[in-house]
Amino acid sequence: MESFLSVIFWVLIIYYAFRLILRYLVPFLLVRFVKRMQSRMPGFEQTQHQPQHEGEVKVKYTPKEPAKSDSNIGEYIDFEEINDNNKPK
Repeated sequence: MESFLSVIFWVLIIYYAFRLILRYLVPFLLVRFVKRMQSRMPGFEQTQHQPQHEGEVKVKYTPKEPAKSDSNIGEYIDFEEINDNNKPK
């Protein structure tokens, strides 16, 4: 009987210890993980927290690269399709 009560006692102790760990340690580790990931991304804090004034428009423009021409392509030949009416049926 005494060993049964000691098993129940240890099960309850482990259960409440597990609940405490989940309640306090896991959120602390998650916050630490998120902060570390944010520090790895340069410019994340600046782009997320810049206030914009009402009516202000910002245009981000990236110039297009000019089309590259290759002189080794060859000539383009324009052709017309001719219908041959003398073809035997």
